[in-house]
Amino acid sequence: MVNFVTIIPKLVDDVMTIISRLGFKPHLYQNQQSTSLKYTVRVSRDTEKFVATVRLSKD
Repeated sequence: MVNFVTIIPKLVDDVMTIISRLGFKPHLYQNQQSTSLKYTVRVSRDTEKFVATVRLSKD
């Protein structure tokens, strides 16, 4: 599973669009924090392919 977390609404829209255009199905979750919303974009299927496609690393 891959998660992308931010509090910036416009960034969430862009990330959702990019992931969708790459052929993956992102899911969006919203959690209320003390002063703002926290957005989590999750990719849970074909995660190894997604990681290879966007060249993610844990350096």
